[in-house]
Amino acid sequence: MSTTTVAGSRTQSKIIQQKVLITGLTPDSVNYTVSNMTILAPRIEEPILKPISWPTLENRAAQFECSSGGFALQLEVLLVMAPRKPTNQTKLPVLTRTKVHPKRPNLLNWYEIPRNMEGSQIFCIVWQANETESTKRWLLGVPPTSDLLKISQPIELPDLSPDCPVKPELYTTPTPDSKSIRKGDQVEVNCTAPITSKNLPLKLVYTTSYLIYIVCNLGHPVGQQSSIPCLFVAATDKSCNQVTNVSPDPQSYIVSCSVTVNSVDQKRHLWIHLVITQLRLDDVNAHVFCETISLQADEKDMTVRSPSKVESLLFTIPPSIESFRYDAETRTWECVAVAMPPIVSGYIRFASSDTPHIAYALKKYTSVSRQSSKNLQHKDVLPENTSDFVNVQNFQSVITFKPKRSSLKALPPGNVLVECKFGGLTRKLQTRITTFDDPGREAGAAYVHLCAVRGPEITHLTRMSFHRVIRYPWFDYDSTLLIVSVFNWTDITPNPGVFTIREEKLHGLWTAGQWPRIHVSLKAGSMQLLLAIEMVNNTEFDTGEYYCGIITTNGKYLYNRPHSSLFLGEQKNIVFARRRLLKKPLWLNSTILADSGEVIQSRCIAWTTNPVNRQLVRFGFSIDPQRKLPNETIRSFEKQRRVVTHAAEQFYESALSDQTPARECHATDQYTELTKQLPEPLFK
Repeated sequence: MSTTTVAGSRTQSKIIQQKVLITGLTPDSVNYTVSNMTILAPRIEEPILKPISWPTLENRAAQFECSSGGFALQLEVLLVMAPRKPTNQTKLPVLTRTKVHPKRPNLLNWYEIPRNMEGSQIFCIVWQANETESTKRWLLGVPPTSDLLKISQPIELPDLSPDCPVKPELYTTPTPDSKSIRKGDQVEVNCTAPITSKNLPLKLVYTTSYLIYIVCNLGHPVGQQSSIPCLFVAATDKSCNQVTNVSPDPQSYIVSCSVTVNSVDQKRHLWIHLVITQLRLDDVNAHVFCETISLQADEKDMTVRSPSKVESLLFTIPPSIESFRYDAETRTWECVAVAMPPIVSGYIRFASSDTPHIAYALKKYTSVSRQSSKNLQHKDVLPENTSDFVNVQNFQSVITFKPKRSSLKALPPGNVLVECKFGGLTRKLQTRITTFDDPGREAGAAYVHLCAVRGPEITHLTRMSFHRVIRYPWFDYDSTLLIVSVFNWTDITPNPGVFTIREEKLHGLWTAGQWPRIHVSLKAGSMQLLLAIEMVNNTEFDTGEYYCGIITTNGKYLYNRPHSSLFLGEQKNIVFARRRLLKKPLWLNSTILADSGEVIQSRCIAWTTNPVNRQLVRFGFSIDPQRKLPNETIRSFEKQRRVVTHAAEQFYESALSDQTPARECHATDQYTELTKQLPEPLFK
């Protein structure tokens, strides 16, 4: 009898009786012996897990070796991942499994390494497999150890560089929600992201209502920490390849790029560092974010965006008046002021002037304030899910001092002082109003003529008059339109310079036909008297020169210089008439009975009250625009400043049989065709 040891001598043995038959060489002889054998119970040792091949990138395979002493039938090795402190109720994923082979190492291949494994660890389990457990992909908790189930010590998972772009992290100092940030403060912005397997670039976008800067960090392959050049790209850039030479002012913005390597996990990170040295108005409504860009080359490039959160930099701005100007074309004053939080109480007011005409005209002005803000520069660069929710603050107040009615076409000449008030601030603007040559006014709109009296003549004033001067090449005519008698209360009341209107009377042209609608008012001030004559229903035929006069008690007659008023209309027409040149100068548009051989003069006049539509493409007596009638003369005045634009004349004598009298007048422009006809003259 002999004793045999299996799988080591440290196991408790059992004595088993077993017969051993030894067959001799002869058929009838049988020899055997009976021995006691010691067989060891199966037992395995604690395994050791070590990585054989570990990738540096995500979505790559890894290989481990799990080695263990001892032996048992149908042993299986499992690779399991668990949190740092698993419990009996924690579900543990089985990453891979393999059968134990007696002659080769137990290699475990992990083909798909997931992302975001921070805080996890892996270990291997060696146990005796059975049909129920061999198909499970999860373990409910960590199983208890035994002679036939052993667990290795866990190992930490090293960090991986991602294959796909990861959302960068954005940090601002101070934080964007800090209510203590003011204009002039310094703000730092840092953006970082791990380097991917494809060295994808990192981009930072800084956009405001006034500017936009886009910075790219393309990475650098060597060194634990290295500073590398930043690239500035255009607003239309998609993949950090549209490089531009436009870079921010280094006095206001400091930009740097770098690559760092973490000393613990050896993972490389891209960094973009932006320092706003002093917050200015250019930084109002600032929005900043960063992103990594993935280029997937599959016949053509497809840009995949992985943006960070979008931060809005809000800061307080003390009230300030940025500009105050006068626009001569629109006759308005504009004051632009800023404040954050917004202020809505700003206004413009008239302060003083050197002429009462301006003071009176500005009484018809009003101050209007509105909040405004500029949109972000290239708002489309923001991520799609945030571009529709951008918060743009109305930090700007635009205050205008403008006419209450748009009919005001000009201001009287002179100097005027206006003030802009905003948030406790005041800015004054001295404006010189110059004269315009015939400023056009719309026909049908109201217009005010002003008559001002200054100096000692006020105390002797009895009457004021308003006149129109009509000037034509063939005559000048001065027509009195209005006489206003005033009553001076200076001798009766203690207040000097108190006047009232005693009587107003229309004269001349204002009494012919349809009388104009006028309003007359009289205002007295310090050594000046202002008579306002408002014409409510002006027509284009009120165009002309006007002046004012006064008559004093001591017989003086004083008047000012005439001023021009141009009223723009839209009328355009022709007039066609004849006359007997030597006998009756009266023009007629009816049949003329003349003596044989008498000269008949025909004249056609084209006129317009629209100064921008004075041209004619055809004008004359002939039906054929390429021909003229005998003795026909055509003159053009369209480049002159007069109502008449064209004139056609013909002198016709009945004794000349080859002549054709003018019977029609034709005028055509780009809009319409005008025709007037006259009957043929009759001769005795």
